[in-house]
Amino acid sequence: FWDELRILRNIWNGWSKGVNELDARIQSTPTNLLRRAKLALNHIPWTGHLLGFPNSTELHHLCTYLTDGWLTDEHELVMLDLLKDDLKNEGQEHILIEDPHFTSLLTTAYHERDRYPVESTFKWIRDHGTQLAQGKKTHLATIANLNNRHWVSYILDFTEQSVWYADSMGNQIPDELRTVLLWWIGVHTGRHFIFLELPVSIQLDGYSCGILSWDALRYKLSLSCARLTPASEALDERVAVFLRLIKYYRVSKSDSL
Repeated sequence: FWDELRILRNIWNGWSKGVNELDARIQSTPTNLLRRAKLALNHIPWTGHLLGFPNSTELHHLCTYLTDGWLTDEHELVMLDLLKDDLKNEGQEHILIEDPHFTSLLTTAYHERDRYPVESTFKWIRDHGTQLAQGKKTHLATIANLNNRHWVSYILDFTEQSVWYADSMGNQIPDELRTVLLWWIGVHTGRHFIFLELPVSIQLDGYSCGILSWDALRYKLSLSCARLTPASEALDERVAVFLRLIKYYRVSKSDSL
């Protein structure tokens, strides 16, 4: 009982923080976006699962989008699902969108590369490599976490033989990640890709890397994205993502009735 109560209290505290920060922003700058987010809170429960997505995410994770809190794997995963859905609606199903765990597993495969061709754990990565090498898919895009404290993103473009890399702190790709990606590309194609800078807004704070890294992928890949989100609008973009997720939830909830 006490364990369950502690969990519920943490969930409630998270929502309270989100609502309080949203209210403070509305009082300071009462934009239509923020007002819509406040109204949307009336249409979702504060516990349960986020409907409308293939990956199971708890609804209480959404409260973080209303704050300047750190975006976790859960948040990045569901944003990548949004991008995947956008690309599907645009007919761009030749692009693979991978979850944030792809890079860590690929790094493990590199360090165990003698087992890579046969180990069942790496089968889905091998399948992706084969699809890309054979031209059945043309791009692979994902978001990666560096040292459990910073989000970056990259796109492997197998048509132009290039790697597009974005770091909202303005840093170059780490040597190990470069080595891992070139190894995997080489295994499946025998080619050496060049590295290019993926356009990304440079963050003005210590917490916007998660939203800006995702935005870099969206700007490069989605036909419906006309501009990069300026770093000064990063908090608003988080709220916009929150509203999109609520919309998906409500549509899915209605369809299930």
